[in-house]
Amino acid sequence: MDGRKTLEYRNKYWKVPYPNWFYVYESKPISKLKYVLFLDHPYKMGEVIPYTSYGTDSFNSCSMHRNYAYPIKEIFEINPPIDLATLRTIGITPPQNYLYVSKNQQLVDLLTNIDFSYFEQLNLFNNF
Repeated sequence: MDGRKTLEYRNKYWKVPYPNWFYVYESKPISKLKYVLFLDHPYKMGEVIPYTSYGTDSFNSCSMHRNYAYPIKEIFEINPPIDLATLRTIGITPPQNYLYVSKNQQLVDLLTNIDFSYFEQLNLFNNF
């Protein structure tokens, strides 16, 4: 990720308070749970995104075939990332559309072992 992406386009609306954080699995050839995105409340299909970024023209004209555009407030790389083999040992088989981290205690435990001190300084994780 080189900083140019400012929106995450998805068909799913997640019923959570916004802004909120989301983990992102990067598929082949990387095959790792690698990023944390801090996303703001999404634009809905039919709403106009008032700035230009990757994909905004397609989204604004409703030709993208995505229902939501989530503004990315922050992108963080998980270090070390969690590889596919480790995820499979706890019953997670990416890529999936989404899953709630809090519903998988083994994943919570894995993520607890990652140094999130930088995120905590930014007050991003208030109720992990």
